[in-house]
Amino acid sequence: MVWVNHHALFTRIDTVDAGLLWRNLALLLPLSVLPFPTAVLADTLQTGTPGDQLAASTLYALVGAVMAGTWLLVFAHLARRPGLLHEHAAPAFFRAEYVRAVLGNRRLRRRRARRADRPDAGPGRVRGAARVLRRHQPRPPPRPDAAHVTGGHDPRVLIGR
Repeated sequence: MVWVNHHALFTRIDTVDAGLLWRNLALLLPLSVLPFPTAVLADTLQTGTPGDQLAASTLYALVGAVMAGTWLLVFAHLARRPGLLHEHAAPAFFRAEYVRAVLGNRRLRRRRARRADRPDAGPGRVRGAARVLRRHQPRPPPRPDAAHVTGGHDPRVLIGR
């Protein structure tokens, strides 16, 4: 999923500067080490003690937090430098992404502080973060209605129903 997001990011960029190159490298670094905490977490969930599982999930969350922080750096850089963007890319998109990421990180920190004594509350954190991120995600452009796509005909008639 990170690679899809990274690709989508660079479809909006026309030129790069040294600051964007360094931020991009910072973004790719935690991604390159992500398989290690993933393997540690998978192993400890199958054979580890609860303490091992907590340590492994903390390591995985730490790498995820570093990666989220590097996305913030990239979004902030592009929001301040609209000259790097394609003409079809709106600078407001990167400001909105930055705000969405900050709100998501704050929400996760608050939840972590409230549930620090409950190591089994992990799935709730993920669901809560997903709700926050969906709520602040920029809306896609409206899709054409079925009449426009089918030339004014009922689509059920076109497929023989």
